[in-house]
Amino acid sequence: METQTRNALKVGILILIFLIILVVTVFSITDRRLGRRGYQFTVAFPTAQGLGKGAAVQYAGVAVGEVKAVQLVTPEGSAVPEVRLTVWLPHDVRLHEDTVAKISTFGLLGEKYLELTPIAGQGEFIKTGTHVQGVATASPEDILQQSSFALTQFNKILERLAKGEGTLGKLISTDELHRALIELVEEIKRNPWRLFRKPKR
Repeated sequence: METQTRNALKVGILILIFLIILVVTVFSITDRRLGRRGYQFTVAFPTAQGLGKGAAVQYAGVAVGEVKAVQLVTPEGSAVPEVRLTVWLPHDVRLHEDTVAKISTFGLLGEKYLELTPIAGQGEFIKTGTHVQGVATASPEDILQQSSFALTQFNKILERLAKGEGTLGKLISTDELHRALIELVEEIKRNPWRLFRKPKR
């Protein structure tokens, strides 16, 4: 009987150690600490730009927290919905109300994250329940799309010029402008005094 009790006690201790290792591993993977205190606040944007729950939060270029939730909310008195991010930060990261929040990307087309940038450190500290208005920025996809559109339009203009369309195209595609410039230069060489002659009224 005593042997069975000892064996059961050993098994219980092993299970307890395994559970402790499992909990520590989970918290280390999610980059959290046992008992670490923090606070949550919301940041509003016109669009999430592909940023989702669990996204990283960086403050002054340092990873400090995470996005706990992404919700689509229609503000009272407005017909246009907005995206609200619930942000978690540790209690030792103190932000002022003038902190700029925007959605950024790791690399050109990498993972989305929330970037918090300190400005002058003015206003009250952000605390649990504070609502911050984020700064909307153009996404890399929008920039690439606009660049592609501008390049397409530029190519169309070049094609029209090459075909001699329009006033500029006609000047470029014909020799009239070239001949006129040569005649003007030759005339100036023969009669340079005409450059200083005042036209008669």
